[in-house]
Amino acid sequence: MQASAFESGSHMPFQPLVEALRVRLERENSPKDFLDEIWSSPLSQLLPELRQRYPDSPSTPKARPDLEMELSQTQLFEPMVQFTLALAKRAPLVKWVDDLQWADSATLDFLHYAIRRWRDSAARVLLLVSLRSEALLPVTQPPQTGGPTGLIEWLAKVERELTPVHLELEPLSENETVEMVQSILLLPAADFAEWVYCETRGQPFYLMESLKDLLERRALHPKRQAGGRWRFAVDAEHDLGQAVRVRLPCGRLIRSRLNRLSPNASSLLAAGAVLDQQIMFGRLCAISNLAEDMALPALDELISGRLLLETAQLGAASAYAFANDMLRDVVYTEAGDARRRLFTGGRWKCSKRRGLCAVLAHHAQAAGLAQAAFHHSLAAGREALRLSAVSEAIVHFERARQYVREASLPETAAKADLRDLYLQLGRAYELGGQVEKALAIEAERDKLS
Repeated sequence: MQASAFESGSHMPFQPLVEALRVRLERENSPKDFLDEIWSSPLSQLLPELRQRYPDSPSTPKARPDLEMELSQTQLFEPMVQFTLALAKRAPLVKWVDDLQWADSATLDFLHYAIRRWRDSAARVLLLVSLRSEALLPVTQPPQTGGPTGLIEWLAKVERELTPVHLELEPLSENETVEMVQSILLLPAADFAEWVYCETRGQPFYLMESLKDLLERRALHPKRQAGGRWRFAVDAEHDLGQAVRVRLPCGRLIRSRLNRLSPNASSLLAAGAVLDQQIMFGRLCAISNLAEDMALPALDELISGRLLLETAQLGAASAYAFANDMLRDVVYTEAGDARRRLFTGGRWKCSKRRGLCAVLAHHAQAAGLAQAAFHHSLAAGREALRLSAVSEAIVHFERARQYVREASLPETAAKADLRDLYLQLGRAYELGGQVEKALAIEAERDKLS
């Protein structure tokens, strides 16, 4: 089971878990084929599409008023654990969560719960997570409201349960870089390989971007060798010792590659940067306002240039991902404010159909649209509270409250919305055991009356 956490979903409850569940369940005939109904039914709380896909499954209880419909953590955690245990009985299960530094606290809470259950059940499960090393520096930890203090504390709790194996991915050494570059050149040039190391310091992404740049500038030409292996010949008109060796910071290097894209490919890539996660062809077309017959060649251009990578899953529709977070950041910045606002509007329409209120709030805030950010934050808080993701609920409600306190909303956000905001926020603080804050919110709500 594979999933990635995303910055825009960092306060979306169970975002990477829902992604992994959705992809895996698309490969199954029905959850009840290997999971008791008592466990399969609650999964529809996280994956509403299951109710449409399996209409014969027991329905969930009718919705009660908002303040009474929160599910307990056990009601959500145990069905997901039972699902993984059922899979692990078939074959050893690897659960991989990429970019854990963006995971919401509800996901971290679940993984901590699951680790205990897998250990006690002696389940054949390998939990594999990747994260940026800078996320382990206290100064980079995002503030958490009403919940865990972040990734560092989570890792400390995990280490009390078991002994994890840490694999730190180091840059290539100078010898490794020189060996790699020489292995792909038809005429090995030690001085050029050494220059590549000096420019990139062995960082694989910088190294590959530099070589791609040389290919696109036709300083290197691909040549197919016997046995299907590819090597690269230096163009006769280029002197790698002088003309090509212009120091370019990686950001400028990426921009130089982006400038060579066709207009349609640029639009499609910018739409992908706004979309951020679950990048699919139909959504790219909708956001960039490109017809499919025009978008297909642009998509081929992005894939052949290794700007987007296809991440097809067995039995599921193809999705795409940026080759690297830095690439996505540069594209997002280069898109410009006007285009980001335009594309963000398309992103909202696309996301609204799937109820991703937390993502909508993130993009509305980034676009500086206070009213939209307020309403989406309020909706995201309600959804988080329904799933007992108290920390995420508080983050969203506090964000909405901040817009109210800064008077950045139109003259009146509906009084009903304001009353609901303070009622829900007080409830969230109460559930989180922060009674004093709950009382302060209640007093602030009374002043509104």
